[in-house]
Amino acid sequence: MELQEYNICFTTVSRKRPQGASADDFIPEVPPPDIEPGVLPTEIRKLVESRRAVKALLKDQGLSPEQRMQLNLRQMALKLTANSMYGCLGFSHSRFFAKPLAALITSRGREILLNTKTLVERKMSLEVVYGDTDSIMINTNNRDYKAAFELGHKVKQEVGERRMSKLSLLHIYNFKFSVLLPRRSTACTSCWSWTSTACSSTCCCSRRRSTPL
Repeated sequence: MELQEYNICFTTVSRKRPQGASADDFIPEVPPPDIEPGVLPTEIRKLVESRRAVKALLKDQGLSPEQRMQLNLRQMALKLTANSMYGCLGFSHSRFFAKPLAALITSRGREILLNTKTLVERKMSLEVVYGDTDSIMINTNNRDYKAAFELGHKVKQEVGERRMSKLSLLHIYNFKFSVLLPRRSTACTSCWSWTSTACSSTCCCSRRRSTPL
């Protein structure tokens, strides 16, 4: 997400440390917004668009089980390839190792989450109960599920218009009850989901995998 949003790439970010700066603490500057997209953001965008096209094919009700399995494997492979880029940048034995770029991605991601939390709490007077990587969990204090989804779309509009210029979040999940567990796991009951081209999480992180209890 941050790699695309901030155009982070070998070709766009200066990794030259200022004199006296520690290699462990050095975080480079975000590139100017008016420069051409770098190689990494361009390739990630292609992968994301390809996965979106494959997922659209999966909606065809006439697919055989074998065709559906093949398409699902393809979209998962595209997702894995796109998501692995950050790990490659931060892994010292990777041919793409670039610790400053990985540090910049992490710092921008933290900034996005904190800014989103501040926006939702101060402007919309909502309670953010959790945030993880690219998602937030909001207590809507509302048992009307339609109203909760509508609130999620309002959050989407605020966050999308003010914080993200190139990207949009994908899902709204609504849970009657949920329990936050260690190691990025969540137990929940009664899950409803709306999917849109641009929406944000209402009550649960979009990364979660949920099942009725």
